[in-house]
Amino acid sequence: MLVAASLLFTQLAGCEQPSHPELRGHLYFGSGQYLGRLDLRDGSTSVEANLGDVSIRRVSAYGDENLLLTVFGIVNHKETYRLMQYEIATGQTGTLFKGRKGLYLAGQEMLVYDDRLRLRAKVRGESGRVDVDLAQHEFGDRIQLIPVSDSRFLYSIGDTQGERIFAHDAYTQTTTYLEKLSAVCGLDGAIWIDESRQLLCRMTATSGQFESYSFFDLDGTRRGRLSLPESRSFRAVAYLQDQEALVLTQPWYTLIGQRGKTAIWIYDLGSDEYYRLVKDQYLGETAVYKSE
Repeated sequence: MLVAASLLFTQLAGCEQPSHPELRGHLYFGSGQYLGRLDLRDGSTSVEANLGDVSIRRVSAYGDENLLLTVFGIVNHKETYRLMQYEIATGQTGTLFKGRKGLYLAGQEMLVYDDRLRLRAKVRGESGRVDVDLAQHEFGDRIQLIPVSDSRFLYSIGDTQGERIFAHDAYTQTTTYLEKLSAVCGLDGAIWIDESRQLLCRMTATSGQFESYSFFDLDGTRRGRLSLPESRSFRAVAYLQDQEALVLTQPWYTLIGQRGKTAIWIYDLGSDEYYRLVKDQYLGETAVYKSE
């Protein structure tokens, strides 16, 4: 089954030969029950692991050697979100606990997650890890999490027409409402650019629709934009910090049969140019970049 899946990934990738400086490293991503790995040198993909009867909804970093996966599946006859740890070197997996939208802050050894009613964090106490409530919300509210540093992150509650963005500092245990940023920016598909200390996000219009990708300070000041066609179809899924490049995805449809596909694009922040790396490969909403 793993061999068949690997062949399927390779066929779907349809990688293209670029005429630009070669990238390096890999992206880890979820596609259904499979954890995939994309080689940024040529756009080829392979199956890293088959997790069985679950669907991988989110992939994030869990330290240098592990991945933190949000999976969805049936547990005791109930549909349930769970957080799982995946060890890259050995391929071993382990279920941590029920929750979704997992985010790990290495500086405070803090694991942030959503239990569908509260945004919570597991922090290290005198007798082990304890749960701390960070925010409450209505059942079904959309939650977005964006890491800013190893001890700070942004989170939002609500949809694009009523999204409230907050900054939480795990070191000082303080939370700040970013009112001006909330008015112009959405965290869905946003990426933090550490070098410039700016958030790359899609602007929100008065209609609640996403517009172009722009750079913002946390006080809501706009600093620039990506030179992409005016379209809401692009989504940033990863930032290659050591290569100053973004990985974006774009849905498109075939002329015959109107079949849905997903292209992968690379945006070079240094040259302000972009190109298509792969014609069709689903990466999900998030992906984790590893330089080696």
